[in-house]
Amino acid sequence: MFRQHGAELAALEVRAIGCQARKGNVPPPPGGLSFLWERAAAATLEAVTGRHVTLDPNTIGITRREPYGVVAAIVPFNSPLGMACSKASLALAAGNTVVMKPPEQASPAILRMAELMAGILPPGTLNI
Repeated sequence: MFRQHGAELAALEVRAIGCQARKGNVPPPPGGLSFLWERAAAATLEAVTGRHVTLDPNTIGITRREPYGVVAAIVPFNSPLGMACSKASLALAAGNTVVMKPPEQASPAILRMAELMAGILPPGTLNI
């Protein structure tokens, strides 16, 4: 999805925050946002799988990760799309749903991202 619509999302982001793509921390299209999303999600999946450690010959310590349920994500105005991708990918990869509050000054790219994700994610998973 990000590989296909990266240029469109980057253009919306640059127009909304009023600076050049490089200065606005907008990853270069077409694959930049996809890389950000996939890297963050992969790191989270590795962390949430749980681990086990042998404490002594008769005891094993086990960590079990459970999602919080709903995660609130407040996105700053200075790098909205990058932060939205980072926050949403981490929360979704951990098994949570997301309620995201984009900045009033710079939300077109986030709204478009949500429209695109609506066709991929189950209903109610990512809420703006």
